[in-house]
Amino acid sequence: GSGGPLTYVAKMVPDDFEVRFEWKVSKGCNSGVYYRPGQVEYQVLDNVSSPYGENPRQAAASLFFCMAPMKDATRPLGEWQAGRIVCKGTVIQHWLNGVKVIDFDYTDPKWAEEMELLRIRGGDLTGRGGKLWLQDHGAPVWFRKLRWRAIPASESLVPDANFKPMSIPPTALEKEQVRVRGMLEKAKSKLLPPSWDPKRAGDEVLSKMIKVSAPQVKGAHDADLVLVGERAFIVEHDNDIKPGHGAGKAQYCVLTVVNVKTMSVERVVPMAKSAQAFANETLPAGACFVPRIIQMNDTTLRCFFVCEDQSGKRQSQTWYRDFDIASLTFAPDIHRVKLKTSDGTFDMQPQYFYADAAKHGFKQPAKAFGLYLLDAFKVIDGKTYLAINNFPGAQNALAMLSESRDTIEVIGHYNEPAERRLTESSVNRLPDGTWMALCRTESGDRNYVFTTSKDGKTWTQGEPRPFVSKGSNSKPTFDKFNGLYYLGWQEATRITDGHGVGRYIFNIEVSRDGVNWERKYRFESPNSFQYPTFRQHEGSIWFTVTQGTGGSTDRIMFGKLESSKPAPQLQPNKPTNDASTAPPPSLLPSLRKTKARCMTFLGARCSGSLRRFVLRGRPVLEMLGTLPNGGFALGIRRRVL
Repeated sequence: GSGGPLTYVAKMVPDDFEVRFEWKVSKGCNSGVYYRPGQVEYQVLDNVSSPYGENPRQAAASLFFCMAPMKDATRPLGEWQAGRIVCKGTVIQHWLNGVKVIDFDYTDPKWAEEMELLRIRGGDLTGRGGKLWLQDHGAPVWFRKLRWRAIPASESLVPDANFKPMSIPPTALEKEQVRVRGMLEKAKSKLLPPSWDPKRAGDEVLSKMIKVSAPQVKGAHDADLVLVGERAFIVEHDNDIKPGHGAGKAQYCVLTVVNVKTMSVERVVPMAKSAQAFANETLPAGACFVPRIIQMNDTTLRCFFVCEDQSGKRQSQTWYRDFDIASLTFAPDIHRVKLKTSDGTFDMQPQYFYADAAKHGFKQPAKAFGLYLLDAFKVIDGKTYLAINNFPGAQNALAMLSESRDTIEVIGHYNEPAERRLTESSVNRLPDGTWMALCRTESGDRNYVFTTSKDGKTWTQGEPRPFVSKGSNSKPTFDKFNGLYYLGWQEATRITDGHGVGRYIFNIEVSRDGVNWERKYRFESPNSFQYPTFRQHEGSIWFTVTQGTGGSTDRIMFGKLESSKPAPQLQPNKPTNDASTAPPPSLLPSLRKTKARCMTFLGARCSGSLRRFVLRGRPVLEMLGTLPNGGFALGIRRRVL
């Protein structure tokens, strides 16, 4: 195949389980089996040729960067190796070729140093609910005969009191310490805690989405939304014939009203369909496609859509229709959106967009349809920007919406390298004023490319960037909420759901500066996750997304990504002197100078009634909220002497 990690998504890994598998590596290969959320990995490695092999804590069958096996039980390179992982309660076992090489209880204080290493790396053995993930590190690796079983409560697992991991050679230990110091230094500027699990965060969001497409809809795609008060107003294009968006004239646009408090659909209001007669215009026969929406004022929403004959026999046209918020009804008339280029102002049709691009060196053939308001509207310094494109023509531009909200002005085109066929993009402006666009491509490896511009007019050649790899040809997103950039992209990685490569994985990276990025969400679904749009409203980020069975597109889903209100800052507390919770002195001398802002109890489980801790009859600590790793944070309520 084309490579890439594999994730089993049909079921979550049981809390107590045994998994067996066979593996084989190429020379120098480094891979692994992840079985709990975060960085919890059974290491798969060529111990002889990989540099990781010199450190038993990173060798084959180790709990990577945490616990070394008691011996090297690997067979020669090229032979199949038999792996086995057993987890019951707080006991972890790793087996290799019939030998139990790891066997310990992670709550035992004697393993505190190893647990701290894993925490620094981003692992948390208290986490549950992960998915089995086979790692791809760029070198050939093979897996076969994977199977698991849930371990019943009646079956006990007692750790071996005589288990002793292999010692770490001094040279390897020195290298490990350098790596630890680097991780700690890097963590100082991190946006997310080391234990943050993007996959778990994505799963939680997925579990709370609701379907907003009407029951009769067979195909739905590419929605947009605005939120006003307690309602979300969602526009989408649908058809009642078949999944996908290739139903031609049968494609129509609607606006769906959703109550965000009850998470229920209140009303579906038709917007436009083929050959529809309005008070002032009659649409030609054709698909009504790619709707967009913006709030005009307290009373009115403006909805945009394209009506096109996808055979290319006539020029498509972009229209708008206004919607009254109070009555939940559309105006009886529609109006033509205008396109402003260096040659003048025209009806928004592909021919004028093409002519402007051709003046700036664009040489691809002209197309009579496919011109869309692609990107979500973004307000930057009081002006409203967006990316527009002609999809079949592989033509893109940064544009600005006029204050009257009826004219799209082209600022600058970005279409290079032409041989990559840039089609859909999302654009934003970085802190230094530079514009950056993330662009879908239709040729080559189909990974995304990035292009930048100092003035929005002249753009660089599109090039890939390392934090977006193995991208798929699908629409990206690029937003900014509360001073953080949110960059979303479709990953082409295969997941084992029987459908092969498709739009099943969508990642969201976050950054303060647009240079250093961290993975905040990873959405994996056999129902796909594609063409999302994100909007901030009253302290929360909401979204719409297209889904469909088997990677098709048959419904629009709506949900809440997160609360974007800044978290309350906890007052600094005195560091504990408890030796059982202090970081190992050999690992973390630098941490002695830090002050904790909260106390975390990892793996603790509390009932709804457990909210305070009491000392001498007076409340001392109060629960502030749960943490992503399943623990909870406590803050000092009042001082007790």
